[in-house]
Amino acid sequence: MKRVAILMLALLPARLATAIDLVEYTINEATYLVQMTSTGMVYIGGISALKPAEQTDLIKRSASCPAPVRAILLYQLAAAKNAQGAAELQGLLKPGVLTGKFKFPRHFDPLRWREMAFDGRERKRLDLQSFASSLILAQWGLPETAASLSQQVQILRKPWGSGEHATPMQEALIAIGLLHQRGVSTAESQQALEMALRNENDPTIRKLAAQFMGATGSPRSIKVLFDALVAETETGCMKQIVRTLIVGGDYADTTRVSMALEFLRIAEDAKYPTPNRQWCDFALRNLAGRERAEDVRAWIAKREKELGFTAEKAPWESASGSAAPAPPPAAPAEGPAPSASTPASKPEETAPAAPKPNRERECTMWLLLAKNFLNAKNYDKAEENIRRILDAEPNGSSAAEARKLQKQVDAARKGAAP
Repeated sequence: MKRVAILMLALLPARLATAIDLVEYTINEATYLVQMTSTGMVYIGGISALKPAEQTDLIKRSASCPAPVRAILLYQLAAAKNAQGAAELQGLLKPGVLTGKFKFPRHFDPLRWREMAFDGRERKRLDLQSFASSLILAQWGLPETAASLSQQVQILRKPWGSGEHATPMQEALIAIGLLHQRGVSTAESQQALEMALRNENDPTIRKLAAQFMGATGSPRSIKVLFDALVAETETGCMKQIVRTLIVGGDYADTTRVSMALEFLRIAEDAKYPTPNRQWCDFALRNLAGRERAEDVRAWIAKREKELGFTAEKAPWESASGSAAPAPPPAAPAEGPAPSASTPASKPEETAPAAPKPNRERECTMWLLLAKNFLNAKNYDKAEENIRRILDAEPNGSSAAEARKLQKQVDAARKGAAP
């Protein structure tokens, strides 16, 4: 009977009434609809094909519908680039209006909200990305508040037991990302994403963290993503990091031109593993349409003229809010003070003091690279990165792990010897 009811609704000549009835039926019978084909959803998708006058009439009719029904109708109209539908949906998505009013289970997504929430920026539909993010949060019963965000951060940090951690952590990560896309973010939640991006046990967690790392568009997020890119070993994670940097993150065009310099630097540096460098070549092909160094630099010069700025090398390093301490004030130079006969050097003649390196971050990166090369059986490169750690911080926290790794390299060399 339910299949017949759906089919009859889809065949009714009164298309607008059918759309409203079918959406309401969809919500009331969500569990059943999950198991059936897309017969009913095809008609809902057909809302985008309505004539402008019919779309306006549908907006008027939807005013008397329950809020969830109206939200779905307005979302479909917004997808059809109906400005009035988008504006009314924005008003409907005020915090708390829809939260908990959907009866959909979490995995129910016939309208592909999750797909749009993940890839809306790449499709140049930022409006739908924001709307879809809000609708998913409402479906999951999560209010768009700092308290809700903090709750998800605590879930992400919970020490889950073996085999039971994946789904709760993944859902918490997605919720944090969706809240960031709705403008709800904190330093704590951004740090939680960074922690997830460094998760050594689960590449799916790292990939999800990379997906949403650029949602706030902060300079630090760029730095974190580049640090992760050179240390990553999983192809899917490297791909997602690059996608976030070149199209998925909330970054300005000028920032992406500067990114090209960093991609080029990594691609040309033989100390990084070949797969990581190849993904930088991929990024350059997508950003600049080319990957040869001279061609990329010519593209950068062209974009500088078009955008009226000068590309900097990794400008996010100084603006990222890194935890590295500021270098102490320079000690007074020895020797006589400048006088009329020995004038002080002009500012442009004085070399700037080299920034104090963040040794802890560098050692962490070298350790990951050493592990990567060990797994790839490139023992020379593994030892090269181990030596970097021991030379930089012989008594640091990474040194003990580096020495253990050296023993593994020695054992692997003996095992590989004829």
